[in-house]
Amino acid sequence: MTVADFENKMIKDIEKGIQGTDIRPGVIKVAARGLPLTQGEKNLFIAAAHVQKKYSLPICTLAVSGCAEQQQVLEDAGADLKHCYFSHVEATFGWSGRTLDQEIDYLEGVVKKGSTLSFNNFGNWNHTKPEDLAKIIIELCKRGYDDRMVATMDLTWSFEAGDLKILWGDTNKDGKERTYSCLLKSAVPWMISNGVPEVSAKKMVKDNPMRLFEW
Repeated sequence: MTVADFENKMIKDIEKGIQGTDIRPGVIKVAARGLPLTQGEKNLFIAAAHVQKKYSLPICTLAVSGCAEQQQVLEDAGADLKHCYFSHVEATFGWSGRTLDQEIDYLEGVVKKGSTLSFNNFGNWNHTKPEDLAKIIIELCKRGYDDRMVATMDLTWSFEAGDLKILWGDTNKDGKERTYSCLLKSAVPWMISNGVPEVSAKKMVKDNPMRLFEW
């Protein structure tokens, strides 16, 4: 698909509603498989930047790997980087061989430009070691970026024989708690108990998400 193709689909959702409903999006969500970005993925990100400028919506990217590379495409296309956030960045398998310390430096390059990092693996220790997640957040707080991070909850669930089944719940000790309420009930206390300053943890679930929607 071309940039124009993607733009037209996004604009239709924004102006007329998503998939035939009257529900309008509050966020532009884009994704890429990994690195290098394909031309089609670049077209998608360019379109998101163009549409953001027209409608003043934050951009969220699925960025298991390559958030800096995604950010560069958005920046070149004129996106407002202060209203872009990159999710799943703590997943270890997306670090492209970087060590933990190298990954922290890599992520700092993204927040230096004003963008926000979204952490969502609280309780999903299949993808990130708890001590690694804590160190990433604490170190970026120490470097002065606690206003450029948000704590979120990536919940994937289904019903089987009438019972709620949460993805990763069978392989994580804390997995069964990963409902939408887990963010406030478990993730925030977990951050504070593992060394994240309380004021920073609260910013990550209230002040910082609010700022992404302020224009």
